[in-house]
Amino acid sequence: MNVAEDYYVYCYIDPRNYQEFYYGKGKGINVGEFELHRAWEDCRAHGFLSAGFGLRYKAQALQLQKDDLAVAYLSGQGYVGIGRVTAEAVPARDFRIGRTPLAKMKLTAPKICHDSDDLEKCEYVVRVRWLVGKKREEALWKRGLFRARQTRVSLENQPKTLRYLEAEWGKKFEVLLEKDGG
Repeated sequence: MNVAEDYYVYCYIDPRNYQEFYYGKGKGINVGEFELHRAWEDCRAHGFLSAGFGLRYKAQALQLQKDDLAVAYLSGQGYVGIGRVTAEAVPARDFRIGRTPLAKMKLTAPKICHDSDDLEKCEYVVRVRWLVGKKREEALWKRGLFRARQTRVSLENQPKTLRYLEAEWGKKFEVLLEKDGG
């Protein structure tokens, strides 16, 4: 199996503040934050990723399938996690942590359930089991690693980034890409 061919990342720039958000599909993904609406600390602590504020971002979240592998990149910080998607995206208003609705949780981003009555603008939440989940201050970054500003980009020619993450986190993407790997 060729890891690079099975892994790609979506990236978009939030037009309100030009902050980068990264999301992937197939065998890879990335994460972004937005003020009080989305925070890595919540994703890491409660096992999810999210995207929202428009059809384009909803579509990216809905493309993630159960068993997809997710690599989280936090804009301005670096790579913060690797996770396995365990359930497909649902509107934030319908997402539960145990039996508790997301809207009733004490979160760093308390407005994650924004626009809950608008299925085009609301946040969509994808359940993830983190295999590696680092704090923002432990993010991995060094000059020369992959990052992009395009809407959809590929890591096909980014073996340096994949190998760096493997070495730093002690995880092999070839193993993780197997359905039960990791």
